[in-house]
Amino acid sequence: MAAANAPRPGRRYLFYIEGALTVGFALIAVPILPDFPENSKLGFNDAERSLAQLRMKEDAYGLSDVGEADAMTNWQSFKAVVSDYKVYVMALSLTAMV
Repeated sequence: MAAANAPRPGRRYLFYIEGALTVGFALIAVPILPDFPENSKLGFNDAERSLAQLRMKEDAYGLSDVGEADAMTNWQSFKAVVSDYKVYVMALSLTAMV
């Protein structure tokens, strides 16, 4: 059993320093990073903001370049995800990190 007044190992201080840097960075980044293009105050002009909004709509609703909805059913979406090799590469990569 370790003594109560024994010095902390050096690696413990590394965790303290890294944790403090992470918390400090998060406190600075939260007010700067926008939630959505609509409510961003920094970094976007009107053309960039409208382009970002269009890209988000394309991703969310499956809109084509001309703005028409190519609505996919849930089953079609499921088949598209299951047949995409990038999903399996990502799953394997994340599993290998553990």
